[in-house]
Amino acid sequence: AMISELLTIVIPTRNRPDFLELCLRSVFDCQEAVPNVIVSDNSTSDLGAVQTLRKRYGFSYIRQSGKLSMTDHHNACLNVPQTPWALLLHDDDELYPNVLIGGTEYIDAQGVSDGAWIPETNTTVKGEEGVLRLGLDFQAYPPSCIWNLEAFRQAGEFPDANGASADYTLALRLAYSHGVTFL
Repeated sequence: AMISELLTIVIPTRNRPDFLELCLRSVFDCQEAVPNVIVSDNSTSDLGAVQTLRKRYGFSYIRQSGKLSMTDHHNACLNVPQTPWALLLHDDDELYPNVLIGGTEYIDAQGVSDGAWIPETNTTVKGEEGVLRLGLDFQAYPPSCIWNLEAFRQAGEFPDANGASADYTLALRLAYSHGVTFL
């Protein structure tokens, strides 16, 4: 199957077209195969810069109300794709060239690397073993996660943790009931 039939990259954004541009550049200009890309814009005002980016890159675009909480916005993002898998790529994250997933590098505002995380093994685990493994490899969180959307919906989506998406809580639920694969 083609990547566009399997995976959608969904990019939530809010009032940060400068970050969004860097994110989009890492997807469209640095990858040989680009899956479906949807930008979900929860900005508080219309940003002409986003429309300029849309013309340049040709991504699908959803304009939200500007009033969604982070959790509601992330849940809305993962309820849009029609593909079985999705990468929720935050607007302030970028992809390495030709590497869709496989770790995270932390880079400060000056562009200096401040550490990295690469999964230790290539394995799938489920149940107690999955929860334990995810607990031991706690840095496995967005943007280093590709979500199985059917499992995401069955697990009840992202819970809210004081206004933020509790991605780690959701990942533990999924690891227990559906399994987690480290690549």
